[in-house]
Amino acid sequence: MELAFTRVATEEDVELLARLASEIWNEYFISIISKEQIDYMLGKFQSVQAVMKTIAVYEKKGFRTVRTQVADIGNGFVMDDHVMEKEIVM
Repeated sequence: MELAFTRVATEEDVELLARLASEIWNEYFISIISKEQIDYMLGKFQSVQAVMKTIAVYEKKGFRTVRTQVADIGNGFVMDDHVMEKEIVM
């Protein structure tokens, strides 16, 4: 099986991401944390509104994505990330 990552670039992509996050959190984490905590975390960090707000804040502050990277974080895990930068004029 080959794992592929798709860039989240549109509001439709963000909506799909939020639906997937909800399905995954509610299926896999319900046995270790409460439904209330899952709902709170989804709403605060992985809802459509939360993701769009985060993107907008970075862009509004002048950041731009310069590259994506996959970083080995140990123990067989990787973290996919966007490297952003902001020009500082002195």
